[in-house]
Amino acid sequence: MDSWWYCSLQGSVWSRLGAEVTLVEFLGNIGGFGIDLEVAKTLQRSLTKQGLKFLLQTKVVGAARQGSNIKVAIEDLKKGKQDEV
Repeated sequence: MDSWWYCSLQGSVWSRLGAEVTLVEFLGNIGGFGIDLEVAKTLQRSLTKQGLKFLLQTKVVGAARQGSNIKVAIEDLKKGKQDEV
């Protein structure tokens, strides 16, 4: 099983338990290389309805624990803008 699918499955479970879940994807669509774009769009729509958030065309540049939270530093590949989630 591709790690992306595992992450989205776990994200769905954590979201149902009340956690705020944001999936960061380097590509412009979810699911990785080779996935049919209609399948990717349908899956993203379904996961969004379950409460997951998506940051596409975004890369992770760092992460740090702050108390009981983990802050992840990200960079928008289109705009070059950095932020934290």
